[in-house]
Amino acid sequence: MVRFIVALVVLRLLELATPQSCADPDADVLILGAGIAGIAAAKRLQEDGITDFIILEALDRVGGRMRQGEIGGTKIELGANWIHDIDPMRPELHPLWVLAQKCGGLRGNYSREDVPTVYDDQGNDISNSDLLRYDAYRDGFEGALEIGEDREKDNMPDISVREGLTMASWVPSTPEDDWVEWFRFEFNFGQPPEDCSLFRAASEYFGTNSSQITDYFVQDPDGFAKIVRCLASDFLRGDEDERLHFDAVVAEIQWSDECVCVIVFEEGDDKRYCAPYAIMTFSLGVLQSDALNMRFIPELPASKLDVIKQISMAHYLKIFFNLTKHFGTPMSTTLDM
Repeated sequence: MVRFIVALVVLRLLELATPQSCADPDADVLILGAGIAGIAAAKRLQEDGITDFIILEALDRVGGRMRQGEIGGTKIELGANWIHDIDPMRPELHPLWVLAQKCGGLRGNYSREDVPTVYDDQGNDISNSDLLRYDAYRDGFEGALEIGEDREKDNMPDISVREGLTMASWVPSTPEDDWVEWFRFEFNFGQPPEDCSLFRAASEYFGTNSSQITDYFVQDPDGFAKIVRCLASDFLRGDEDERLHFDAVVAEIQWSDECVCVIVFEEGDDKRYCAPYAIMTFSLGVLQSDALNMRFIPELPASKLDVIKQISMAHYLKIFFNLTKHFGTPMSTTLDM
């Protein structure tokens, strides 16, 4: 039985089959992608005694969506940038935090959600102004969540968070209200209240100890991807390891109950790799993209395609400024790990 692992979604492909077999496989396992998911998967296989694998990576490095750019002589992260959901009282429970420690630490700073610095359109600091109605929003949000809990217990239909907020008497009416709502809700959930289920918001809110959980914003000159390179160094013999193939762009995945064959464009030519198993670590956004120049043969079952299409991932746009003079409050960028 072939299993494709897509991020955290396991697709057990039993419904369809092709005549294809793995009479002469290139490896026991193919791993598609050398980001942190692909490298972590390969490391786990190695630890379990499965060393006959091939990692196919479209770029010329490990790290995947962890990648750097530069602005004004300062290194910035163009992809992944946060270590999310750290409990400061028990950081050792977070696997990325532990990995970062093992790899020499990551420079950066905690997200200071409780004390944001806010300026108006004239450049005045209004962080402590009564115009920012954080308490009123909190009361409205908690009221909305209680409404959601009651509706779910009474088997009433779900509604949006926006409807819940309105029922709980939170109706933003000023630019400052819009900011408070955006900062407290949309920044955390990745979607506006209109697009979010009140039932789901309630389950996520009450299911975590949100008062202790925080995020860490990575600002390290060596890049976030250094933890992937560090992880890879535990079992790969550098970039020259014969199991690691760079610049291998996947064009086609042929699969059956017995075998997976991957057609890649590598070194200016098409190459074919086959194995009884494949672990695919492409992001959900890649799988959902209409511009993806990759196909499955046969096509994935409708049940799998439906799941891929239904899962929604938030989109964040980071904007970096190169200022000619000091602005705002200085922040420490060193983490003592």
